Amino acid sequence: TKEGFSPGVGGVLRGTSFRTSDGTVLGASLPAQLLVHLRRQSILAFRDPSLFSVRLVIFLLSNFLFTLVYFDSRTRNQDQVTNKVFLSVWFIAVPTCMSVAAIPAMAFQFRAIRKEVENGQYS
Repeated sequence: TKEGFSPGVGGVLRGTSFRTSDGTVLGASLPAQLLVHLRRQSILAFRDPSLFSVRLVIFLLSNFLFTLVYFDSRTRNQDQVTNKVFLSVWFIAVPTCMSVAAIPAMAFQFRAIRKEVENGQYS
């Protein structure tokens, strides 16, 4: 670590605070850190919409597939209630579980942020 750099003291993110020679801890507040990272994620999402657009297409295709599978459940009979419930669950669960596809992209961004924190680009 760098001289005067105290990882994890007073900051939410590891390495976001600095301890001066007299012992006071300097660092960005939680709202300031959240604002910086929210702005950063928004810029990344607008500059590279491929991650979100690919997920959108996959969501539409998977929901269309489940619509075809449960096509007969559109009749309003009591014996189709269970099928309609399962269709609703599939519509909600599959897109939610596919959000895991964003984890590798977030891991790369996490490494970049950690390197920036170690280089002192955040206070």
